[in-house]
Amino acid sequence: LQADRFDPDHAYVRQWVPEVDGPEYPQPVVDLAQSRRDALAAYDVVKAAKAAAN
Repeated sequence: LQADRFDPDHAYVRQWVPEVDGPEYPQPVVDLAQSRRDALAAYDVVKAAKAAAN
């Protein structure tokens, strides 16, 4: 992640989003790994349909 690379101690984020360290900070709404798998699967379907049409 870019934040881990450029702000490894997360000082910048804590400065501007202090609630990130607290219990009231919400959990992610979307599972990014699952969303990526879904998008790649949908892309494969479209790519296969296009190849079959040619």
